[in-house]
Amino acid sequence: MGTIISHLGRHPTNRQKVANIGPEKGREAISNYRAIKYFIDASANRISLLEFDIKTGRTHQIRVHASDMGNPIIGDMVYGSKNSIKISTSHGVSRQLLHAKSLTFYLPGETVARTFEAPLPEDYCNFLDKLRTIDEID
Repeated sequence: MGTIISHLGRHPTNRQKVANIGPEKGREAISNYRAIKYFIDASANRISLLEFDIKTGRTHQIRVHASDMGNPIIGDMVYGSKNSIKISTSHGVSRQLLHAKSLTFYLPGETVARTFEAPLPEDYCNFLDKLRTIDEID
């Protein structure tokens, strides 16, 4: 469990990416996170299922924060590490395994926030089913 606070903006050399560029030029991005479960795959790759609660809504915020903390999103070919991309390829993951479990916001003209929830997609569940649960990751 923890909090990441950074200042995100366009990557200085790759305009298609977002990066932590510091408080002078970046916009504050705050994410709380917690580990829900730990796994290991058949090739001994350690994988964490994380939950993020974002306090700001910056472009690519979760993807950048996950990557910066050493836990890139499986299937993320932009912010992923060499190892996470290798895991994605070996498991046939064709998209980012990033899912909005719930969203809470105010609809136009309403004074009460509404929450919408969605279960994990089938392909995400199929990926997790291939893994073995472990107690924790060192």
